Amino acid sequence: MASDRASSLIVEAAGRGAIDFRDADILDRKWWLKVGLITDYLERQHYARIFEVKISQHTALLDYKSETETLDHHWKAIGKLRDKLISELMPWQDVGPEDTRELAAQLEQDYEAEFGDPTTPEYQAQIDKLLEHWRENRKEAE
Repeated sequence: MASDRASSLIVEAAGRGAIDFRDADILDRKWWLKVGLITDYLERQHYARIFEVKISQHTALLDYKSETETLDHHWKAIGKLRDKLISELMPWQDVGPEDTRELAAQLEQDYEAEFGDPTTPEYQAQIDKLLEHWRENRKEAE
């Protein structure tokens, strides 16, 4: 029985009081639907606990004297575990990029596509013009 997912989770659910076999009707589809929902929830909770242990294991291996390459490896591994955890607990949630550096690069690209390259003189002139407009409006409001 230990290798049978459904049986193990049903016994655990009964032990936790989530399923009461006194009112069980094994021929009732609704009762089995309820059992399925409860066992799916318990399985997700088990996965969450496993991911927490894996993350703890990764962080236990780190020290601040580690090389950048080692830190990057663990950072990415923990990010992947975090993403798995999010997809297990909140399947409707988009996990996004693995690394915040990827996110920052994507945000920069999106900004440049929308507003232009901030390092160009044309962009700086537009910003100066906008600031001057705001200053004039502020003076008029006072």
